[in-house]
Amino acid sequence: MKSILKLSVIIAIVITISSCSFIKKTEKLAEYKIQSTVNKQEVQQTNFSKYPTIEETINKLCSDEFEGRRTFSKGNEQAGEYIADIFKNIGLEPMSGESYFQKYTQSEPASKDYAAISKEVSNIVGYIKGKDSGKAVVISAHFDSLGIKEGNINRGALDNASGVAALIEIAKKLKEISTGKPFESNIIFCAFNGEEQLLVNQVHIRVQVVQLCSLNNAIYCSTGYCSSLCVAE
Repeated sequence: MKSILKLSVIIAIVITISSCSFIKKTEKLAEYKIQSTVNKQEVQQTNFSKYPTIEETINKLCSDEFEGRRTFSKGNEQAGEYIADIFKNIGLEPMSGESYFQKYTQSEPASKDYAAISKEVSNIVGYIKGKDSGKAVVISAHFDSLGIKEGNINRGALDNASGVAALIEIAKKLKEISTGKPFESNIIFCAFNGEEQLLVNQVHIRVQVVQLCSLNNAIYCSTGYCSSLCVAE
């Protein structure tokens, strides 16, 4: 229980730091330059240049390329591939064998903008292995958004590109910490799909979490817009 509390504090600190990153961008850049002249080895340990920044992640997910990330769309698939590549570069283990893609079937009735559809889509899931794989902390954020409506791209910066950026930032920090000292339990990172569909998908997402973990004890934390916290027992 103490290890879970410690991990919760770490996550809270990372989220707080992430939310302030835009305001302190100039200060951090100046600090980085000073450190680089003092100790090159120390800079190498804290250099995340091969990973996108929070701002870069949000801008990428909100770009025209991803077409609003609507579930079922090509842009949604590309967004999932983008997140999976980042998970791989961070060093997260894939949850489903050698793949970060957890496939499931999603359905949506016809609407003003889209025809009815049922299609196989994917969540993106990776994890940090802990000492006891029978327990896990699950940290999640949904990456889909509303897509194109009436000719306009709904970019979903708040809902929920910012939450995905926070998820990635937390994964980077916790992976770095785990290199020196493994956590007591697995830490699972889920970028969920299909949250915007059917208005009941939070229930589906929680069911997916339980199925994903297949554990007797899992803590579930969601980052971003309409975030929630629940315990699956």
